[in-house]
Amino acid sequence: MNSFKRFLNYVKPYWHYILFAAFGGTIKFVLPMIFPQIMRYFVDEILVNAGNISVGLKSEYISKIHYYSSLMIGLYFFVWIPGVYIRHKYAGKLAQSVVFDLRYNLFKHIQRMSASYFDQNKSGAIVTRLISDIQLCQNMLNSAMTNVWIDGSILIFLLIIMFKMDVTLTLISLSILPFYIMIIKTIGQRVKESSRMVQDEIENIQGDVQEKISGATVIRAFTMEKQEEEKFEKKSKKLFNFNMNRVKLSSINNALNGFLIKIAPVIIIWFASISILNGNLSIGEMTAFYAYLGMFYMPIERFSRLNVVFSNSMAAIDRVFEVFDKTPEVQEKENAREFVDMEKKIEFKNVNFSYNGEEKVLKNINLTVEKGEKTAFVGASGAGKSSLVNLIPRFYDVSSGKILIDGEDIREFKLKSLREKIGIVLQEAILFSGTLRENILYGKKDAAEEEIIKAAKAANAYDFIMQLENNFESEVGERGARLSGGQKQRITITRAFLSDPSILILDEATSSLDSRSENLIQESLEKLMEGRTTFIIAHRLSTIMNVDKIVVLEKGAIKEIGSHQELLQKNGLYKKYFKEQFQEAIKYSKEDLLENSTT
Repeated sequence: MNSFKRFLNYVKPYWHYILFAAFGGTIKFVLPMIFPQIMRYFVDEILVNAGNISVGLKSEYISKIHYYSSLMIGLYFFVWIPGVYIRHKYAGKLAQSVVFDLRYNLFKHIQRMSASYFDQNKSGAIVTRLISDIQLCQNMLNSAMTNVWIDGSILIFLLIIMFKMDVTLTLISLSILPFYIMIIKTIGQRVKESSRMVQDEIENIQGDVQEKISGATVIRAFTMEKQEEEKFEKKSKKLFNFNMNRVKLSSINNALNGFLIKIAPVIIIWFASISILNGNLSIGEMTAFYAYLGMFYMPIERFSRLNVVFSNSMAAIDRVFEVFDKTPEVQEKENAREFVDMEKKIEFKNVNFSYNGEEKVLKNINLTVEKGEKTAFVGASGAGKSSLVNLIPRFYDVSSGKILIDGEDIREFKLKSLREKIGIVLQEAILFSGTLRENILYGKKDAAEEEIIKAAKAANAYDFIMQLENNFESEVGERGARLSGGQKQRITITRAFLSDPSILILDEATSSLDSRSENLIQESLEKLMEGRTTFIIAHRLSTIMNVDKIVVLEKGAIKEIGSHQELLQKNGLYKKYFKEQFQEAIKYSKEDLLENSTT
Protein backbone atom coordinates (compact mmCIF):
# COMPACT_ATOMS: atom_id res chain seq x y z
CA MET A 1 0.00 0.00 0.00
CA ASN A 2 3.06 2.23 0.15
CA SER A 3 2.74 2.85 -3.59
CA PHE A 4 -0.90 3.78 -3.11
CA LYS A 5 -0.01 6.36 -0.45
CA ARG A 6 2.57 7.86 -2.77
CA PHE A 7 0.00 7.88 -5.54
CA LEU A 8 -2.38 9.81 -3.27
CA ASN A 9 0.26 12.56 -2.99
CA TYR A 10 -0.38 13.24 -6.67
CA VAL A 11 -4.12 13.41 -5.97
CA LYS A 12 -3.91 15.85 -3.03
CA PRO A 13 -3.38 19.04 -5.10
CA TYR A 14 -6.69 18.34 -6.85
CA TRP A 15 -8.83 17.50 -3.79
CA HIS A 16 -11.29 20.25 -4.82
CA TYR A 17 -12.02 18.29 -8.01
CA ILE A 18 -12.98 15.33 -5.81
CA LEU A 19 -15.34 17.60 -3.85
CA PHE A 20 -17.01 18.86 -7.03
CA ALA A 21 -17.27 15.31 -8.39
CA ALA A 22 -18.66 14.10 -5.05
CA PHE A 23 -21.20 16.94 -5.04
CA GLY A 24 -22.35 16.02 -8.55
CA GLY A 25 -22.34 12.34 -7.65
CA THR A 26 -24.48 12.99 -4.60
CA ILE A 27 -27.11 14.62 -6.79
CA LYS A 28 -26.81 11.81 -9.33
CA PHE A 29 -27.41 9.04 -6.80
CA VAL A 30 -29.48 10.71 -4.04
CA LEU A 31 -32.15 12.37 -6.18
CA PRO A 32 -33.59 9.04 -7.43
CA MET A 33 -34.14 8.06 -3.76
CA ILE A 34 -37.14 10.39 -3.64
CA PHE A 35 -39.07 8.39 -6.21
CA PRO A 36 -39.64 5.20 -4.12
CA GLN A 37 -41.48 7.30 -1.51
CA ILE A 38 -43.69 8.80 -4.20
CA MET A 39 -44.24 5.32 -5.58
CA ARG A 40 -45.20 4.04 -2.10
CA TYR A 41 -47.72 6.88 -1.79
CA PHE A 42 -49.19 6.10 -5.24
CA VAL A 43 -49.58 2.39 -4.40
CA ASP A 44 -50.90 2.60 -0.82
CA GLU A 45 -53.02 5.74 -1.06
CA ILE A 46 -54.27 5.70 -4.65
CA LEU A 47 -53.78 2.53 -6.66
CA VAL A 48 -54.82 -0.03 -4.01
CA ASN A 49 -58.18 1.74 -3.62
CA ALA A 50 -58.55 2.74 -7.26
CA GLY A 51 -61.85 0.89 -7.71
CA ASN A 52 -63.54 2.31 -4.58
CA ILE A 53 -62.93 6.09 -4.77
CA SER A 54 -65.47 8.73 -5.71
CA VAL A 55 -65.34 10.83 -8.87
CA GLY A 56 -64.33 13.97 -6.95
CA LEU A 57 -61.56 12.19 -5.07
CA LYS A 58 -60.39 10.54 -8.31
CA SER A 59 -59.91 14.00 -9.84
CA GLU A 60 -57.89 15.08 -6.81
CA TYR A 61 -55.70 11.95 -7.02
CA ILE A 62 -55.14 12.44 -10.76
CA SER A 63 -53.98 16.01 -10.05
CA LYS A 64 -51.56 14.68 -7.43
CA ILE A 65 -50.22 12.08 -9.89
CA HIS A 66 -49.68 14.84 -12.47
CA TYR A 67 -47.98 17.04 -9.86
CA TYR A 68 -45.55 14.44 -8.44
CA SER A 69 -44.72 12.98 -11.87
CA SER A 70 -44.05 16.45 -13.27
CA LEU A 71 -42.02 17.29 -10.17
CA MET A 72 -39.77 14.24 -10.67
CA ILE A 73 -39.32 14.97 -14.37
CA GLY A 74 -38.44 18.59 -13.52
CA LEU A 75 -35.97 17.53 -10.83
CA TYR A 76 -34.30 15.10 -13.24
CA PHE A 77 -34.07 17.74 -15.97
CA PHE A 78 -33.02 20.79 -13.94
CA VAL A 79 -31.07 19.16 -11.09
CA TRP A 80 -30.05 15.60 -12.02
CA ILE A 81 -28.61 16.43 -15.49
CA PRO A 82 -26.34 19.25 -14.17
CA GLY A 83 -25.31 17.01 -11.27
CA VAL A 84 -24.29 14.17 -13.61
CA TYR A 85 -22.41 16.65 -15.82
CA ILE A 86 -20.49 18.07 -12.83
CA ARG A 87 -19.72 14.61 -11.50
CA HIS A 88 -18.23 13.28 -14.75
CA LYS A 89 -16.50 16.52 -15.74
CA TYR A 90 -14.56 16.88 -12.50
CA ALA A 91 -13.85 13.16 -12.16
CA GLY A 92 -12.35 13.31 -15.65
CA LYS A 93 -10.48 16.51 -14.82
CA LEU A 94 -9.05 14.86 -11.70
CA ALA A 95 -7.92 11.81 -13.68
CA GLN A 96 -6.33 13.82 -16.49
CA SER A 97 -4.56 16.23 -14.11
CA VAL A 98 -3.06 13.48 -11.94
CA VAL A 99 -2.05 11.39 -14.97
CA PHE A 100 -0.41 14.45 -16.56
CA ASP A 101 1.63 15.17 -13.40
CA LEU A 102 2.56 11.53 -12.89
CA ARG A 103 3.62 10.98 -16.49
CA TYR A 104 5.54 14.27 -16.65
CA ASN A 105 7.40 13.59 -13.39
CA LEU A 106 8.17 10.04 -14.49
CA PHE A 107 9.57 11.33 -17.79
CA LYS A 108 11.70 13.89 -15.91
CA HIS A 109 12.96 11.13 -13.62
CA ILE A 110 13.82 8.89 -16.57
CA GLN A 111 15.66 11.78 -18.24
CA ARG A 112 17.86 12.07 -15.16
CA MET A 113 18.74 8.38 -15.02
CA SER A 114 22.32 7.38 -15.68
CA ALA A 115 23.39 5.71 -18.91
CA SER A 116 23.52 2.35 -17.09
CA TYR A 117 19.73 2.41 -16.66
CA PHE A 118 19.24 2.56 -20.42
CA ASP A 119 21.87 -0.15 -20.90
CA GLN A 120 19.87 -2.48 -18.65
CA ASN A 121 16.32 -1.71 -19.86
CA LYS A 122 14.84 -1.90 -23.34
CA SER A 123 13.49 1.38 -24.65
CA GLY A 124 10.12 -0.26 -25.40
CA ALA A 125 9.89 -1.47 -21.79
CA ILE A 126 10.53 2.06 -20.50
CA VAL A 127 7.86 3.44 -22.83
CA THR A 128 5.36 0.85 -21.53
CA ARG A 129 5.72 2.15 -17.97
CA LEU A 130 5.49 5.73 -19.13
CA ILE A 131 2.38 5.26 -21.30
CA SER A 132 0.48 2.02 -20.69
CA ASP A 133 0.97 1.68 -16.94
CA ILE A 134 0.07 5.28 -16.22
CA GLN A 135 -3.00 4.90 -18.43
CA LEU A 136 -4.13 2.06 -16.16
CA CYS A 137 -3.67 4.37 -13.16
CA GLN A 138 -6.22 6.67 -14.79
CA ASN A 139 -8.90 3.97 -14.51
CA MET A 140 -8.68 4.15 -10.74
CA LEU A 141 -9.10 7.93 -10.79
CA ASN A 142 -12.02 7.83 -13.20
CA SER A 143 -14.02 5.47 -11.03
CA ALA A 144 -12.53 4.33 -7.74
CA MET A 145 -11.30 7.65 -6.36
CA THR A 146 -14.66 9.39 -6.76
CA ASN A 147 -17.20 6.55 -6.66
CA VAL A 148 -15.93 4.94 -3.49
CA TRP A 149 -16.73 7.97 -1.30
CA ILE A 150 -20.08 8.58 -2.93
CA ASP A 151 -21.11 4.93 -2.85
CA GLY A 152 -20.02 4.57 0.76
CA SER A 153 -22.11 7.58 1.78
CA ILE A 154 -25.10 6.35 -0.21
CA LEU A 155 -24.96 2.94 1.44
CA ILE A 156 -25.05 4.52 4.90
CA PHE A 157 -27.90 6.85 3.92
CA LEU A 158 -29.89 4.00 2.38
CA LEU A 159 -29.34 1.78 5.43
CA ILE A 160 -30.84 4.48 7.67
CA ILE A 161 -33.94 4.70 5.43
CA MET A 162 -34.27 0.92 5.13
CA PHE A 163 -33.88 0.31 8.89
CA LYS A 164 -36.62 2.87 9.53
CA MET A 165 -38.88 1.08 7.05
CA ASP A 166 -38.31 -2.51 8.21
CA VAL A 167 -35.51 -3.82 10.45
CA THR A 168 -35.98 -7.49 9.56
CA LEU A 169 -35.87 -6.97 5.80
CA THR A 170 -32.81 -4.74 6.17
CA LEU A 171 -30.94 -7.38 8.18
CA ILE A 172 -31.81 -9.96 5.53
CA SER A 173 -30.44 -7.55 2.88
CA LEU A 174 -27.17 -7.27 4.82
CA SER A 175 -26.77 -11.03 5.17
CA ILE A 176 -24.88 -11.28 1.85
CA LEU A 177 -22.14 -8.82 2.88
CA PRO A 178 -19.83 -11.33 4.67
CA PHE A 179 -19.78 -13.51 1.54
CA TYR A 180 -19.23 -10.44 -0.63
CA ILE A 181 -16.26 -9.27 1.47
CA MET A 182 -14.75 -12.77 1.39
CA ILE A 183 -14.93 -12.81 -2.44
CA ILE A 184 -13.29 -9.37 -2.70
CA LYS A 185 -10.41 -10.34 -0.40
CA THR A 186 -9.86 -13.71 -2.08
CA ILE A 187 -10.02 -12.60 -5.70
CA GLY A 188 -8.66 -9.04 -5.43
CA GLN A 189 -5.07 -10.04 -4.64
CA ARG A 190 -5.07 -12.70 -7.35
CA VAL A 191 -6.35 -10.17 -9.90
CA LYS A 192 -3.53 -7.79 -8.93
CA GLU A 193 -0.91 -10.53 -9.35
CA SER A 194 -2.42 -11.57 -12.69
CA SER A 195 -2.50 -7.97 -13.90
CA ARG A 196 1.14 -7.55 -12.92
CA MET A 197 2.09 -10.56 -15.06
CA VAL A 198 0.12 -9.12 -17.99
CA GLN A 199 1.87 -5.73 -17.71
CA ASP A 200 5.30 -7.33 -17.38
CA GLU A 201 4.70 -9.40 -20.51
CA ILE A 202 3.38 -6.38 -22.43
CA GLU A 203 6.60 -4.61 -21.45
CA ASN A 204 8.70 -7.50 -22.79
CA ILE A 205 6.76 -7.68 -26.05
CA GLN A 206 6.84 -3.93 -26.61
CA GLY A 207 10.60 -3.84 -26.04
CA ASP A 208 11.15 -6.69 -28.52
CA VAL A 209 8.78 -5.26 -31.13
CA GLN A 210 10.46 -1.86 -30.98
CA GLU A 211 13.83 -3.52 -31.58
CA LYS A 212 12.52 -5.63 -34.45
CA ILE A 213 10.80 -2.68 -36.16
CA SER A 214 13.95 -0.56 -35.97
CA GLY A 215 15.90 -3.52 -37.38
CA ALA A 216 13.35 -4.49 -40.05
CA THR A 217 15.94 -4.18 -42.83
CA VAL A 218 18.22 -6.73 -41.14
CA ILE A 219 15.30 -9.15 -40.68
CA ARG A 220 14.43 -8.92 -44.38
CA ALA A 221 18.07 -9.11 -45.46
CA PHE A 222 18.53 -12.44 -43.66
CA THR A 223 15.00 -13.66 -44.55
CA MET A 224 14.17 -14.11 -40.87
CA GLU A 225 10.52 -13.03 -41.19
CA LYS A 226 9.16 -16.51 -40.48
CA GLN A 227 11.34 -17.03 -37.41
CA GLU A 228 10.41 -13.61 -36.02
CA GLU A 229 6.73 -14.34 -36.63
CA GLU A 230 7.07 -17.59 -34.67
CA LYS A 231 8.85 -15.81 -31.80
CA PHE A 232 6.15 -13.14 -31.71
CA GLU A 233 3.42 -15.77 -31.80
CA LYS A 234 5.01 -17.58 -28.86
CA LYS A 235 5.22 -14.40 -26.78
CA SER A 236 1.73 -13.33 -27.80
CA LYS A 237 0.35 -16.72 -26.71
CA LYS A 238 2.02 -16.25 -23.34
CA LEU A 239 0.39 -12.82 -23.04
CA PHE A 240 -2.91 -14.33 -24.20
CA ASN A 241 -2.74 -16.94 -21.43
CA PHE A 242 -1.98 -14.30 -18.80
CA ASN A 243 -4.87 -12.20 -20.07
CA MET A 244 -7.21 -15.18 -20.05
CA ASN A 245 -6.26 -15.89 -16.45
CA ARG A 246 -7.16 -12.30 -15.59
CA VAL A 247 -10.42 -12.64 -17.55
CA LYS A 248 -11.19 -15.86 -15.65
CA LEU A 249 -10.67 -14.19 -12.28
CA SER A 250 -12.74 -11.19 -13.32
CA SER A 251 -15.50 -13.52 -14.55
CA ILE A 252 -15.50 -15.46 -11.27
CA ASN A 253 -15.69 -12.18 -9.39
CA ASN A 254 -18.62 -10.94 -11.50
CA ALA A 255 -20.46 -14.27 -11.39
CA LEU A 256 -20.23 -14.80 -7.61
CA ASN A 257 -21.04 -11.21 -6.71
CA GLY A 258 -23.80 -11.12 -9.31
CA PHE A 259 -25.30 -14.29 -7.81
CA LEU A 260 -25.36 -12.76 -4.32
CA ILE A 261 -26.94 -9.55 -5.55
CA LYS A 262 -29.56 -11.34 -7.66
CA ILE A 263 -30.76 -13.81 -5.02
CA ALA A 264 -31.05 -11.17 -2.31
CA PRO A 265 -34.19 -9.53 -3.85
CA VAL A 266 -35.77 -12.97 -4.22
CA ILE A 267 -35.30 -13.60 -0.49
CA ILE A 268 -36.62 -10.11 0.31
CA ILE A 269 -39.79 -10.64 -1.77
CA TRP A 270 -40.20 -14.04 -0.14
CA PHE A 271 -40.19 -12.61 3.40
CA ALA A 272 -41.99 -9.37 2.44
CA SER A 273 -44.86 -11.29 0.84
CA ILE A 274 -45.39 -13.27 4.06
CA SER A 275 -45.31 -10.00 6.05
CA ILE A 276 -47.98 -8.49 3.77
CA LEU A 277 -50.22 -11.55 4.20
CA ASN A 278 -49.75 -11.29 7.99
CA GLY A 279 -50.69 -7.61 7.86
CA ASN A 280 -47.25 -6.39 9.03
CA LEU A 281 -46.35 -4.64 5.75
CA SER A 282 -48.23 -2.77 3.04
CA ILE A 283 -47.80 -3.36 -0.68
CA GLY A 284 -46.58 0.23 -1.07
CA GLU A 285 -43.98 -0.23 1.65
CA MET A 286 -42.76 -3.42 -0.01
CA THR A 287 -42.59 -1.65 -3.38
CA ALA A 288 -40.62 1.25 -1.87
CA PHE A 289 -38.28 -1.09 0.04
CA TYR A 290 -37.68 -3.13 -3.11
CA ALA A 291 -36.78 0.08 -4.99
CA TYR A 292 -34.35 1.08 -2.22
CA LEU A 293 -32.93 -2.43 -2.25
CA GLY A 294 -32.02 -2.00 -5.93
CA MET A 295 -30.31 1.29 -5.08
CA PHE A 296 -28.52 -0.41 -2.15
CA TYR A 297 -27.11 -3.25 -4.24
CA MET A 298 -26.11 -0.98 -7.11
CA PRO A 299 -23.11 0.53 -5.25
CA ILE A 300 -22.24 -2.92 -3.89
CA GLU A 301 -22.13 -4.18 -7.47
CA ARG A 302 -19.97 -1.20 -8.40
CA PHE A 303 -17.65 -2.05 -5.49
CA SER A 304 -17.30 -5.51 -7.02
CA ARG A 305 -16.24 -4.04 -10.35
CA LEU A 306 -14.02 -1.50 -8.58
CA ASN A 307 -12.26 -4.40 -6.88
CA VAL A 308 -11.00 -5.53 -10.30
CA VAL A 309 -10.22 -1.95 -11.41
CA PHE A 310 -8.38 -1.26 -8.16
CA SER A 311 -6.34 -4.47 -8.39
CA ASN A 312 -5.37 -3.81 -12.03
CA SER A 313 -4.50 -0.19 -11.27
CA MET A 314 -2.46 -1.08 -8.18
CA ALA A 315 -0.33 -3.47 -10.25
CA ALA A 316 0.36 -0.61 -12.67
CA ILE A 317 1.01 1.88 -9.84
CA ASP A 318 3.54 -0.51 -8.28
CA ARG A 319 5.36 -0.74 -11.63
CA VAL A 320 5.39 3.05 -12.05
CA PHE A 321 6.84 3.69 -8.60
CA GLU A 322 9.44 0.98 -9.14
CA VAL A 323 10.94 3.33 -11.74
CA PHE A 324 10.71 6.30 -9.34
CA ASP A 325 12.58 4.20 -6.76
CA LYS A 326 15.54 3.72 -9.09
CA THR A 327 18.12 6.41 -8.41
CA PRO A 328 20.72 7.60 -10.94
CA GLU A 329 24.14 6.08 -10.35
CA VAL A 330 25.66 9.41 -11.38
CA GLN A 331 24.65 11.87 -8.66
CA GLU A 332 25.29 15.58 -8.42
CA LYS A 333 26.63 16.82 -5.08
CA GLU A 334 24.43 19.22 -3.11
CA ASN A 335 27.20 21.84 -3.04
CA ALA A 336 28.30 21.25 -6.65
CA ARG A 337 29.74 24.31 -8.41
CA GLU A 338 29.24 25.67 -11.90
CA PHE A 339 31.84 24.54 -14.41
CA VAL A 340 32.99 27.70 -16.19
CA ASP A 341 35.61 26.47 -18.64
CA MET A 342 38.79 24.46 -18.98
CA GLU A 343 41.92 26.52 -18.53
CA LYS A 344 44.86 24.10 -18.40
CA LYS A 345 44.43 20.33 -18.59
CA ILE A 346 42.38 17.18 -18.04
CA GLU A 347 43.92 14.40 -15.95
CA PHE A 348 42.95 10.77 -15.50
CA LYS A 349 44.44 9.56 -12.23
CA ASN A 350 44.40 5.84 -11.41
CA VAL A 351 41.02 5.48 -13.11
CA ASN A 352 39.30 2.11 -12.90
CA PHE A 353 35.83 1.43 -14.24
CA SER A 354 33.39 -1.48 -14.30
CA TYR A 355 29.82 -1.66 -15.65
CA ASN A 356 28.71 -4.43 -13.31
CA GLY A 357 30.94 -3.80 -10.31
CA GLU A 358 32.97 -6.92 -11.02
CA GLU A 359 34.76 -7.12 -14.37
CA LYS A 360 36.93 -4.05 -14.96
CA VAL A 361 36.75 -2.56 -18.45
CA LEU A 362 39.28 0.18 -17.59
CA LYS A 363 42.32 -0.54 -15.45
CA ASN A 364 44.55 2.01 -13.74
CA ILE A 365 44.30 4.69 -16.43
CA ASN A 366 46.76 7.55 -15.96
CA LEU A 367 46.73 10.22 -18.65
CA THR A 368 47.20 13.98 -18.93
CA VAL A 369 45.75 15.99 -21.82
CA GLU A 370 46.71 19.64 -22.14
CA LYS A 371 44.24 22.30 -23.22
CA GLY A 372 43.86 22.39 -27.00
CA GLU A 373 45.50 19.00 -27.51
CA LYS A 374 44.03 16.43 -29.87
CA THR A 375 44.17 12.97 -28.33
CA ALA A 376 43.17 9.82 -30.19
CA PHE A 377 42.32 6.45 -28.65
CA VAL A 378 42.94 3.31 -30.70
CA GLY A 379 42.57 -0.35 -29.95
CA ALA A 380 40.60 -3.45 -30.78
CA SER A 381 36.86 -3.62 -30.21
CA GLY A 382 36.19 -3.89 -26.47
CA ALA A 383 39.51 -2.27 -25.53
CA GLY A 384 37.68 0.43 -23.52
CA LYS A 385 37.88 3.43 -25.87
CA SER A 386 34.21 4.47 -25.65
CA SER A 387 34.06 3.62 -21.96
CA LEU A 388 36.95 5.98 -21.28
CA VAL A 389 35.55 9.01 -23.10
CA ASN A 390 32.07 8.42 -21.62
CA LEU A 391 33.54 9.14 -18.20
CA ILE A 392 34.42 12.72 -19.17
CA PRO A 393 30.80 14.04 -19.42
CA ARG A 394 29.91 11.70 -16.50
CA PHE A 395 27.58 9.44 -18.43
CA TYR A 396 29.16 6.97 -16.01
CA ASP A 397 31.27 7.61 -12.92
CA VAL A 398 34.65 6.06 -12.29
CA SER A 399 34.69 3.00 -10.03
CA SER A 400 37.85 4.31 -8.45
CA GLY A 401 40.35 7.03 -9.16
CA LYS A 402 39.65 10.57 -10.38
CA ILE A 403 39.20 12.65 -13.49
CA LEU A 404 40.41 16.20 -12.91
CA ILE A 405 39.92 19.36 -14.92
CA ASP A 406 42.41 22.02 -13.87
CA GLY A 407 43.02 20.05 -10.69
CA GLU A 408 39.32 19.84 -9.75
CA ASP A 409 37.46 16.51 -9.61
CA ILE A 410 34.70 16.65 -12.24
CA ARG A 411 32.29 15.29 -9.61
CA GLU A 412 32.54 18.69 -7.91
CA PHE A 413 30.83 20.39 -10.87
CA LYS A 414 27.16 20.64 -11.72
CA LEU A 415 26.32 18.12 -14.41
CA LYS A 416 24.50 20.57 -16.68
CA SER A 417 27.33 23.12 -16.69
CA LEU A 418 29.93 20.40 -17.31
CA ARG A 419 28.06 18.81 -20.20
CA GLU A 420 27.31 22.18 -21.78
CA LYS A 421 31.04 22.59 -22.34
CA ILE A 422 31.44 19.16 -23.95
CA GLY A 423 30.48 18.55 -27.58
CA ILE A 424 29.91 14.99 -28.79
CA VAL A 425 29.76 13.60 -32.33
CA LEU A 426 28.94 9.90 -32.32
CA GLN A 427 29.50 7.16 -34.89
CA GLU A 428 25.72 6.75 -35.15
CA ALA A 429 24.27 10.13 -36.04
CA ILE A 430 21.21 10.40 -33.79
CA LEU A 431 18.48 12.77 -34.93
CA PHE A 432 14.93 13.08 -33.64
CA SER A 433 11.64 13.38 -35.49
CA GLY A 434 11.09 17.03 -36.32
CA THR A 435 12.73 19.63 -38.50
CA LEU A 436 16.40 20.19 -39.24
CA ARG A 437 16.20 23.43 -37.29
CA GLU A 438 14.80 21.70 -34.20
CA ASN A 439 17.61 19.14 -34.30
CA ILE A 440 20.31 21.75 -34.82
CA LEU A 441 18.97 23.86 -31.95
CA TYR A 442 19.85 21.03 -29.56
CA GLY A 443 23.28 22.66 -29.67
CA LYS A 444 21.96 26.03 -28.51
CA LYS A 445 18.23 26.44 -28.04
CA ASP A 446 18.21 30.25 -28.33
CA ALA A 447 20.58 30.52 -31.29
CA ALA A 448 19.96 33.30 -33.81
CA GLU A 449 19.42 32.57 -37.50
CA GLU A 450 22.91 33.88 -38.34
CA GLU A 451 24.48 31.48 -35.83
CA ILE A 452 22.59 28.51 -37.29
CA ILE A 453 23.67 29.36 -40.84
CA LYS A 454 27.28 29.91 -39.77
CA ALA A 455 27.36 26.54 -37.98
CA ALA A 456 25.77 24.75 -40.97
CA LYS A 457 28.35 26.24 -43.34
CA ALA A 458 31.21 25.27 -41.03
CA ALA A 459 29.88 21.69 -40.97
CA ASN A 460 29.55 21.55 -44.80
CA ALA A 461 25.80 21.08 -44.31
CA TYR A 462 24.45 24.39 -45.58
CA ASP A 463 24.50 23.54 -49.29
CA PHE A 464 22.50 20.32 -49.02
CA ILE A 465 20.07 21.95 -46.55
CA MET A 466 19.32 24.74 -49.01
CA GLN A 467 18.65 22.17 -51.73
CA LEU A 468 15.82 20.67 -49.67
CA GLU A 469 12.31 21.91 -50.37
CA ASN A 470 11.79 23.48 -46.94
CA ASN A 471 15.44 24.20 -46.13
CA PHE A 472 15.91 24.31 -42.32
CA GLU A 473 12.21 23.52 -41.82
CA SER A 474 12.49 20.18 -43.64
CA GLU A 475 11.32 17.16 -41.68
CA VAL A 476 14.06 14.61 -41.00
CA GLY A 477 11.77 11.64 -40.23
CA GLU A 478 12.15 9.14 -37.41
CA ARG A 479 15.83 8.94 -36.41
CA GLY A 480 16.64 11.07 -39.47
CA ALA A 481 15.37 8.44 -41.93
CA ARG A 482 14.85 11.00 -44.73
CA LEU A 483 18.54 11.94 -44.78
CA SER A 484 21.60 10.00 -45.91
CA GLY A 485 24.20 8.87 -43.39
CA GLY A 486 26.58 11.65 -44.40
CA GLN A 487 23.84 14.28 -44.22
CA LYS A 488 22.81 13.14 -40.75
CA GLN A 489 26.40 13.26 -39.55
CA ARG A 490 26.83 16.79 -40.88
CA ILE A 491 23.74 17.88 -38.94
CA THR A 492 25.21 16.47 -35.72
CA ILE A 493 28.44 18.37 -36.48
CA THR A 494 26.37 21.52 -37.08
CA ARG A 495 24.84 20.94 -33.67
CA ALA A 496 28.32 20.63 -32.13
CA PHE A 497 29.51 23.85 -33.84
CA LEU A 498 26.48 25.68 -32.48
CA SER A 499 27.14 24.55 -28.90
CA ASP A 500 30.71 25.89 -29.16
CA PRO A 501 32.22 23.43 -26.64
CA SER A 502 35.68 23.73 -25.15
CA ILE A 503 36.01 19.93 -24.96
CA LEU A 504 35.13 17.75 -27.95
CA ILE A 505 34.54 13.99 -28.17
CA LEU A 506 34.50 12.33 -31.60
CA ASP A 507 33.42 8.69 -31.34
CA GLU A 508 34.44 7.10 -34.68
CA ALA A 509 32.46 9.83 -36.43
CA THR A 510 33.48 8.85 -39.99
CA SER A 511 33.89 5.08 -39.75
CA SER A 512 30.59 4.14 -41.42
CA LEU A 513 30.63 6.61 -44.34
CA ASP A 514 31.69 6.46 -47.98
CA SER A 515 34.92 8.18 -48.98
CA ARG A 516 33.22 11.31 -50.41
CA SER A 517 31.09 11.84 -47.31
CA GLU A 518 34.08 11.07 -45.12
CA ASN A 519 36.18 13.74 -46.84
CA LEU A 520 33.45 16.38 -46.37
CA ILE A 521 32.95 15.43 -42.74
CA GLN A 522 36.65 15.14 -42.00
CA GLU A 523 37.09 18.65 -43.37
CA SER A 524 34.32 19.98 -41.12
CA LEU A 525 35.71 18.08 -38.13
CA GLU A 526 39.13 19.66 -38.67
CA LYS A 527 37.46 23.07 -38.39
CA LEU A 528 35.51 21.94 -35.33
CA MET A 529 38.67 20.70 -33.55
CA GLU A 530 40.53 23.98 -33.99
CA GLY A 531 41.38 25.41 -30.56
CA ARG A 532 39.43 22.71 -28.72
CA THR A 533 40.62 19.94 -26.44
CA THR A 534 39.60 16.92 -28.51
CA PHE A 535 39.27 13.23 -27.74
CA ILE A 536 38.97 11.02 -30.82
CA ILE A 537 37.98 7.38 -30.95
CA ALA A 538 39.62 6.25 -34.15
CA HIS A 539 38.78 3.36 -36.43
CA ARG A 540 40.64 4.52 -39.51
CA LEU A 541 44.17 5.37 -38.38
CA SER A 542 44.69 7.54 -41.46
CA THR A 543 42.40 10.16 -39.86
CA ILE A 544 44.54 10.60 -36.70
CA MET A 545 48.07 10.74 -38.09
CA ASN A 546 48.34 14.45 -37.27
CA VAL A 547 46.93 14.45 -33.73
CA ASP A 548 49.10 15.50 -30.79
CA LYS A 549 48.81 12.26 -28.87
CA ILE A 550 47.71 8.71 -29.62
CA VAL A 551 46.75 6.41 -26.74
CA VAL A 552 46.76 2.68 -27.50
CA LEU A 553 44.39 0.64 -25.32
CA GLU A 554 44.29 -3.12 -24.89
CA LYS A 555 41.85 -4.90 -22.57
CA GLY A 556 41.14 -1.70 -20.68
CA ALA A 557 44.75 -0.71 -20.02
CA ILE A 558 47.02 1.85 -21.68
CA LYS A 559 49.79 0.07 -23.61
CA GLU A 560 51.36 2.90 -25.59
CA ILE A 561 51.24 6.71 -25.74
CA GLY A 562 52.90 8.94 -28.32
CA SER A 563 52.58 10.69 -31.66
CA HIS A 564 52.04 8.78 -34.90
CA GLN A 565 55.75 8.80 -35.76
CA GLU A 566 56.84 7.94 -32.22
CA LEU A 567 54.54 4.93 -32.05
CA LEU A 568 55.63 3.63 -35.43
CA GLN A 569 59.22 3.66 -34.21
CA LYS A 570 58.27 1.67 -31.07
CA ASN A 571 57.34 -1.34 -33.18
CA GLY A 572 54.43 -2.11 -30.82
CA LEU A 573 50.66 -2.51 -31.03
CA TYR A 574 50.06 0.74 -32.89
CA LYS A 575 52.49 -0.19 -35.64
CA LYS A 576 50.78 -3.58 -35.90
CA TYR A 577 47.35 -1.95 -36.30
CA PHE A 578 48.75 0.55 -38.80
CA LYS A 579 50.42 -2.11 -40.95
CA GLU A 580 47.23 -4.20 -40.98
CA GLN A 581 45.15 -1.25 -42.21
CA PHE A 582 47.84 -0.13 -44.65
CA GLN A 583 48.12 -3.59 -46.22
CA GLU A 584 44.35 -3.84 -46.42
CA ALA A 585 44.17 -0.46 -48.15
CA ILE A 586 46.86 -1.56 -50.67
CA LYS A 587 44.95 -4.78 -51.32
CA TYR A 588 41.71 -2.94 -52.06
CA SER A 589 43.57 -0.39 -54.24
CA LYS A 590 45.08 -3.17 -56.37
CA GLU A 591 41.70 -4.83 -56.74
CA ASP A 592 40.18 -1.51 -57.85
CA LEU A 593 42.98 -0.98 -60.41
CA LEU A 594 42.55 -4.51 -61.76
CA GLU A 595 38.79 -4.09 -62.04
CA ASN A 596 39.17 -0.73 -63.84
CA SER A 597 41.72 -2.15 -66.29
CA THR A 598 39.37 -4.92 -67.37
CA THR A 599 36.42 -2.62 -68.06
